Amino acid sequence: MDDIWHQCGVSSFFVYIYCKKINMGFSLKGIVTTNTSEEFQQAARQQWPLARIKAFENEYYKGLIIAEAELVNLDNYDKIMAHNDSIYEQLVPFSALYPAELLAYVWTDSHGGTCFYDGFVCQAGQIILDKRGGEDSEKYSYGAELGKLRAILKAVGVRLPADGHFLPFTRTFFDEPKSMVVSQEKNIQQPKPWWQFWK
Repeated sequence: MDDIWHQCGVSSFFVYIYCKKINMGFSLKGIVTTNTSEEFQQAARQQWPLARIKAFENEYYKGLIIAEAELVNLDNYDKIMAHNDSIYEQLVPFSALYPAELLAYVWTDSHGGTCFYDGFVCQAGQIILDKRGGEDSEKYSYGAELGKLRAILKAVGVRLPADGHFLPFTRTFFDEPKSMVVSQEKNIQQPKPWWQFWK
């Protein structure tokens, strides 16, 4: 099994996003925030010392991504999993340290062209928007799933384009340089969204 765990961040608001790479699928959880201050970065590093932190910028917004520790082998499986689980478990209380900010936990999973999303938005230690729900392939609607993602990201200041492209959901995002600027005006080709990586 080839697993890659990521975590991301957008705003003075946040998005928690887990990332797992599997054969023809992609799954992600992490924190996204527009708060790129050194103070916040240090607080995040102290809270989640194994997390990967990356600043980014594109035509929609700029922010900071806090990615889960990467699981590259099974030798430290328990330690990495406990650390990564703590990001989800500690996110709501962590938001109490930054009461003026919105933080969102986002989970996405795509396999065979079928994409599921869920998550919640929290502020000052309270969940204020809850879009969590289980997968139900029989009642699957991409429009409904994308609608949940749009609602969560909109709450933290991220407005997705018509095609639903969100830079941190690009398979090679964490392999790119630390800071990335994407400009449509300069006609720079964006990496394919994760749901199009097989095309």
